[in-house]
Amino acid sequence: MILRACLVAATALLLAFALVAAATADMLTVAYETTIDGYNLAGGRGIVHDDAGNAYVVGQHIGNQNQNHIIIVKLDPLGDEEWTTTIEGASHDFANDIALAPDGDLLVTGWTDSPDFPTTQGPLGDVNFRDAFVMKLDASDGSTVWSTRLGGNYTDEGHGVRVNDAGEICLVGQTGSSNFPTTPDAYQEEPSAPLFIYTDVFVTKLTAQADSILYSTYFGGFEDERPTGLDLSPDGSYVFGGTTTSDDLPLVNPIVASPEDLFVSVLSADGSTVEFSTYFGGENTDMMGGLVVDSEGAIYITGSTRSTGFPTTPGAFQPSFVGEINGCEEGFPGTPVNCEDAFIAKMLPDGRGLVYGTYLGGTSIDGGTAMAVDEVGAAYVAGHTVSHDFPGASGCCGVIFVSKLSPAGDELVFTHVVSSGSSGQGHGICVGDSQDLYFTGAVNVPADVYISKLTEGDPAGVGEPDVAGRRLLLRNNPNPFGVETKLAFELPEAGRVSMTIHNVAGRVVRTLIADEVRSAGEQLETWDGRSDGGVELPSGVYFCRVDVHGRALTRRMVLLR
Repeated sequence: MILRACLVAATALLLAFALVAAATADMLTVAYETTIDGYNLAGGRGIVHDDAGNAYVVGQHIGNQNQNHIIIVKLDPLGDEEWTTTIEGASHDFANDIALAPDGDLLVTGWTDSPDFPTTQGPLGDVNFRDAFVMKLDASDGSTVWSTRLGGNYTDEGHGVRVNDAGEICLVGQTGSSNFPTTPDAYQEEPSAPLFIYTDVFVTKLTAQADSILYSTYFGGFEDERPTGLDLSPDGSYVFGGTTTSDDLPLVNPIVASPEDLFVSVLSADGSTVEFSTYFGGENTDMMGGLVVDSEGAIYITGSTRSTGFPTTPGAFQPSFVGEINGCEEGFPGTPVNCEDAFIAKMLPDGRGLVYGTYLGGTSIDGGTAMAVDEVGAAYVAGHTVSHDFPGASGCCGVIFVSKLSPAGDELVFTHVVSSGSSGQGHGICVGDSQDLYFTGAVNVPADVYISKLTEGDPAGVGEPDVAGRRLLLRNNPNPFGVETKLAFELPEAGRVSMTIHNVAGRVVRTLIADEVRSAGEQLETWDGRSDGGVELPSGVYFCRVDVHGRALTRRMVLLR
């Protein structure tokens, strides 16, 4: 299973999509969840938020000619769509990462095969065939501020974008070009292998307007390197990692010196020095999904592994491999392989050691695809699971998971699962203020872009109620339940309310509130697991829907007889 990193988009969540959400933490609440429909085989790829609580998502969809195209969406703090921009050339266009510029506008990178990819300024390098691109969008309406291509004479792809304290644009990507543009001070001026045989990482720094290259270098060993993403350390160093097949990767203070599938490297802010570089992984197939750096410079990575000997640490949450040995199949003719576990690892800066390494998974297929970290060092992972015994969500059959690990890596704080009852993955995650967590991915068949905002803590809070905020959230207890469950939500002001229970097909099986006027304050209803006719309903997944103040709130419930 190939894992990738962060992203998403939105409109109001429709019950017909039968999305399922479950959380193990008592104080974890769904602030909103939503999908963007109207696009063929769509999915989110990356997500960021601003100080006002707006979320920005970059994603993909398939056009009429089976070509990849780009979707960029802005959601307001309620999860409602403000605008959607599409980027469509004559061939394939693919976005991999999104970042906020210092002025609040958006930066997007990826790759394009389209000769007519929309650009506003000349290319950087001898572009040809597949090129990396970087573009800036106005956050107020999604219009293009500027756009340019970057590359050489073969395939080039942008995989990560960040902005340093000087406002300069930092990129990481993959290049197979023999003449990718480099600067005289490059750490590695030439590709590791000639004649387009293998690919290297590129690390490039551009001016704030992307009109010239300030620094650019190759990085890699003789064979293939594919970076997963980029982050910047507090001192401005470039931190990147991914997968490699090279046995001669540049190493500095390595945690693992023998060649493995994964690598993590740190290049100094001026590009002159490799400050830290290591292999990482175990004896079987490993894939990297996400990478992030905290305020102290510690490096966190996630991904998937089939290795029973993946580097873990004593006292870690899950120090041993859980995936079933030879329990999954790979390709034709169905060769048995170990089922993948997700993993999380935290490394000290400059190769000073592994803080913790842990598996995170059940007996089937699990993988981490994106990471975030909060101000105290707690790690958040978004990914994909089909394990019925995934940690923190036992008995669930989720598709997207979001898990939080304690700063020491020894405790699972929560797992939240979202399922459409079909294939899908989580691809992006970021942490906001006030314990807000945004994540993204794809759900349903055909796929839809999905985004959700979670809140840790009591959503009702104290003080004056906020009509546009968290106090409209729906919650129930217990869940799962066998006899009855209490359904509660808070009205900031009086208004008309309807509350209905739906089965997984979307049919109304019970009406608890039929378009009644309710006064402000907490509303509490009880459902006894029966239909409107008083018949006991069978065990299964049900949805409570509340229509209030022009908004539809949904809550997933599990009835166990």
